[in-house]
Amino acid sequence: MNFVAYVPAGGRAGWSLQRANPFVKLSNRYITLNKAARELLRVDNGTGMELAFDPEEQIIRIAPGGTVRLSQTKLFAWDFFSHFGIRAKGVYPAEIHGGVLYVKIG
Repeated sequence: MNFVAYVPAGGRAGWSLQRANPFVKLSNRYITLNKAARELLRVDNGTGMELAFDPEEQIIRIAPGGTVRLSQTKLFAWDFFSHFGIRAKGVYPAEIHGGVLYVKIG
């Protein structure tokens, strides 16, 4: 028999970064990182972030060490979106490789 354990939504018992999924939300002006994404990137409020875009693969790269400041959970990205013509909105899963976050929007 296969059993699946129930974990209440309000209870965070046993919560770990291995089970947390990093997500990124794109809006008109902002890129919002969830808690798992921020912790996996190891960034705090005010950290400079680098935004890059691959137009062929439709992938956004978010890495620490740039000039776009992280304010709470948001990156002000209106200029980034208009520069590359990105019109995607919504919540997208993110992958992390080598301390860099990759978000496929296409």
